[in-house]
Parts: sequence; structure tokens; C-alpha cells
Amino acid sequence: MFDFIEKIQDSLPGDLVTDIDIVNLVPGSENQRYALVKRAIARGDLIHIRRGFYCLGERYRRGPLNLFVV
Repeated sequence: MFDFIEKIQDSLPGDLVTDIDIVNLVPGSENQRYALVKRAIARGDLIHIRRGFYCLGERYRRGPLNLFVV
């Protein structure tokens, strides 16, 4: 699980993640990616904002979220 979050942190400049970002970062089927995202949400590593749009959990954020951008 931590590898998934580390990939996101290393590859993206911000703390916001979209489904397209996840498709580009994680190889495999759609079901495998969905399972990773679902587990990350359950653990609090990702926060679901709306369909296809997520932000990193508090312990992984690099700074405060800009609510205007969200």
C-alpha cells in the first residue's frame, strides 16, 4: 500500500489525484486499480472528494490543501 502512495508522491507535484493519474501510475486492470484505491480510502491514505478525484490523507500531504483549487 505504501508503494502506491509513494508512487503518487514521487510522480505528482501536488496532493490531488485523479483517476487518469492513477491509470498512468499503476499498471494492470481497472479492477486492480480500483482495489488499491478502495483500500487506500479505507486506511485513510486517500480521501475521496468526488468521483475520480482524490487527495492524499493528512499524514501524506506536503502542505495544507488550497480549497480554491479543490
